[in-house]
Amino acid sequence: MLKQILTITLTCLGLIVANLIISCGAISQLDSFKQFEDIEIEGDFKSAIIAINTLTLNSSERENVGLPPAKPDQSISYLNTNSHTMPLIFVEPIFKKSTQISSQKKPTNQTNTLSFLNEEPETIEFYDPFQEKKIHATKTTSNNSCIIYIETSSQAELLESNSFNYNLASAMNYIDTSIINNATELLGPSLGTPLDIDNNNKIIIFITTIKNNQGIEQENIHGFHWNDNLSDSHEHSNKRELLYINKNNIINKTYKHVIAHEYVHLLVASYRIKQSKNSNFETWLEEGIAEGLSPYLSNQKNITREAFRSLNYQEIVNGNGPFYTSEDIRVEPYILGYTFLDYCRIQMNQEAEFYKHLIETMIESNTTNYKSLDSIIKTFNPSGNPDVIKNFQDAFTSYKIANHVKHPSNKYGYKNHSYANYIPNMQSPTHNLLSLEAGGSIYFIEGDYTKSAINDFTPEESGKNIKFIRIKPTN
Repeated sequence: MLKQILTITLTCLGLIVANLIISCGAISQLDSFKQFEDIEIEGDFKSAIIAINTLTLNSSERENVGLPPAKPDQSISYLNTNSHTMPLIFVEPIFKKSTQISSQKKPTNQTNTLSFLNEEPETIEFYDPFQEKKIHATKTTSNNSCIIYIETSSQAELLESNSFNYNLASAMNYIDTSIINNATELLGPSLGTPLDIDNNNKIIIFITTIKNNQGIEQENIHGFHWNDNLSDSHEHSNKRELLYINKNNIINKTYKHVIAHEYVHLLVASYRIKQSKNSNFETWLEEGIAEGLSPYLSNQKNITREAFRSLNYQEIVNGNGPFYTSEDIRVEPYILGYTFLDYCRIQMNQEAEFYKHLIETMIESNTTNYKSLDSIIKTFNPSGNPDVIKNFQDAFTSYKIANHVKHPSNKYGYKNHSYANYIPNMQSPTHNLLSLEAGGSIYFIEGDYTKSAINDFTPEESGKNIKFIRIKPTN
């Protein structure tokens, strides 16, 4: 079943994610695998067994892990308090898929349904797809790159604050000198420049109070981008390059991450239309890419560090994976999707060009899932050198190992990247009812389980797609 998702940005602990997504159904199992494998790795880490569900289905169905290693006499030291707190992320409510197809044809002066912003009207109404109604907005200021509109009901109060005005001016300069310039330089003019369907060569930043369709304010939602605003046929399209930004992000000067992230979504949506494509990536890819490019567009190297800090979020520890897109708030696709993609980028010794190549390859081949990434990795390692990530399955498995081992130079770590410093020690599961979503994993770690239990473990009663890897240090 196809589903369309609005990009929203939510805070619950420190990561960012968002965009309009279409999930295109189930993907089959990855390449064939050994059910149990022993790996010895140089390093100073605790022996462990990692159970991984090798499916990549967009499904909430889980597979049984089977019997865990024998438990120690003492109780397992379960997760720290932070692991029970939902991380700060961007999330999206899910909407019915639009029947309109966006057109790459720019509107003309004869298009009666489009009110051009060449003159930058002082007041306007923007449709808010989250509230499902139009919101009255008043122009505040503009420069060569963007126009700022503020919801009329809040404008007077906000502009009374000197700090708000200062932060707003800083945000505009940030967009003009960092976001737009970096996007064009790093991604090229085609991918790095959004559509200009309103013929004003500017994007719109709409500063607003984020509310849901019940009118309840969502203070933790940073902002969103709605792909249908680029449509010239959708009945509610604003027909503009528009980012909705929570007014609190300007008030608190926390706008850099959300603007960078949402601008990536605008670029990707624009590039799809330029290429006459209309199928969006699965959520973990859409959001992982937006997060992955945010440090480059923002010039903030560690702006996404909370994603790595959140790898011990309780639901992830207990086997939730990245591939399932739910109508409820789920942080897993965003944390795991982004950290896995950036692991691949680091292993391939690349920077922003990794994401540029991934976006272009996926859109031009009309791929929505992991298969383009699999092809890119195989091209990077054509000889299948086992010391380097070989394909999607090998990369995904090595990423799971890397989060525990953190080796400084090989594929079982992050090559001394600063992100490795933010990854917490992996945790054993918090209960014994063990099952895994597609792409989910569980770590059985020495200390929580006895050394003999780790050494003597044999899989029993596990699902057919569950793979076990026993890792031990060589020294």
